[in-house]
Amino acid sequence: MAQVSGPFKSWYDNRSFYQYLKDLSAKLAQQRVMSVLVPRFKFASSARQLPAGGVNFFSTKEIFDSPAPCMGSEPSLSLNLPLEELTKTSEDMEIGARLINLRQDLGAQAKSKCEREYVKQLENSFSAFQACHSSPWTASVSSHVKALLHSYLKSCHENVLYLREMLKSSAQGESKQSHQSFAAYVSTFWLRHLNRESWDCLTEEWKRVIIMYGLAITELQRAQRLVSLLESPLELTSEFYNRGHQNWKAADFPESLLVEVESGIMICEVQEEIASQIRSPPSNQNAVMQLNMGEGKSTVIVPIIAAYLADGS
Repeated sequence: MAQVSGPFKSWYDNRSFYQYLKDLSAKLAQQRVMSVLVPRFKFASSARQLPAGGVNFFSTKEIFDSPAPCMGSEPSLSLNLPLEELTKTSEDMEIGARLINLRQDLGAQAKSKCEREYVKQLENSFSAFQACHSSPWTASVSSHVKALLHSYLKSCHENVLYLREMLKSSAQGESKQSHQSFAAYVSTFWLRHLNRESWDCLTEEWKRVIIMYGLAITELQRAQRLVSLLESPLELTSEFYNRGHQNWKAADFPESLLVEVESGIMICEVQEEIASQIRSPPSNQNAVMQLNMGEGKSTVIVPIIAAYLADGS
């Protein structure tokens, strides 16, 4: 009875609740329905006057047939965070000691070949774990660092706004009409041309402009992540070290830049190394790769590979 009383109580409660809803529905069905008059409003709008010879629509082709805006050189937005030596806590030292004791105990008990092989692989795994989690430096979260990161975030935001205004002005056309296409104002209009189908139709000047705009957005997103991690020094340090675009060029893989902007991420160097192996496997033959958990297989690597290989067929 002690074992079955719990499930039976839940079933009885569910039955009682179902009966309650059934009775409530029956009562509601008996109620008299009254219609509600919805007031109607009329709004007068004046007809928009277009300038002589003006048009109220710009096609994408017309926008990109015009000269690309002169953006100049890319702005220098550098960030240098003061780092301090990381000291291990007593909890970290206790965990390390417990892992060492576990490894020694298992090694003393190992008798068969499989058991000894297991202990050997465990030692290799333990060494790799220490190497991946033994960064000797961490960010110093002080008032100076907070002011530095907020200033960097402001600079990145101003840079994006500047590029956006330049792109907006380029959509006006030579006659500078005041009725530009609204689509040309928003970021998605420009960023969607990073997909391969639209990318190949752009001139080199326009490619450079859109790449500059996309990189500015990724740097703004990185600055926002850095500010949000001010209370987590280790994660802040990891994000600071991932500067992005170190071993690949956005002009070569514009779809990867598009994934970064849409997902609010920055592709790590190791993720790009793995992606390059998948794009061009050894000897151009089928290959099998083993990837670690938590390395961004599903969220980063597979999407940028799929975007690169997708040709619409």
